[in-house]
Amino acid sequence: MPYDPERHHRRSIRLEGFDYSRVGAYFLTICTWQRECLLGEVRDGKTLLTEAGEIAVSHWREIPVRFPTVTLDAFVVMPNHLHGILRITQRAENAPTLGQILRAYKSLSGIAMNRTLGRSERPVWQRNYYERRIPSDTVLEAVRRYIQTNPANWDRDDENPANAT
Repeated sequence: MPYDPERHHRRSIRLEGFDYSRVGAYFLTICTWQRECLLGEVRDGKTLLTEAGEIAVSHWREIPVRFPTVTLDAFVVMPNHLHGILRITQRAENAPTLGQILRAYKSLSGIAMNRTLGRSERPVWQRNYYERRIPSDTVLEAVRRYIQTNPANWDRDDENPANAT
């Protein structure tokens, strides 16, 4: 069934009027469909990736190849989500937006994961993603620390299915 805004009432979580092709650093979280722990497991504060998790990493690292105005910073793949910092480094004519970059990532990685898992027409990623523009070096350092310590905090993470209430 095609999307009908009168019927489906989807609310955008993007900032209205914000230019998402703007130069800057962005903190991103992308979750798997229905929070399925498809990407790995955490043991002793470290994420042990599945084959699907390895695909998520390899496609993440390919983003700057596909989008030369983008560089990568810290990132971590968790059992059912990933966190990463993307930097849009220059504004070019027809520059891709953050949404276009992530749509390509989710599409290509999802197709590869489904192929590896021997399944088709099943979503890998949730429809949306969470983003926050990083306004300063102080915030950047805090986000990097959060990303680096995320596996060690999995037992307390809201995304951990064991913590679902």
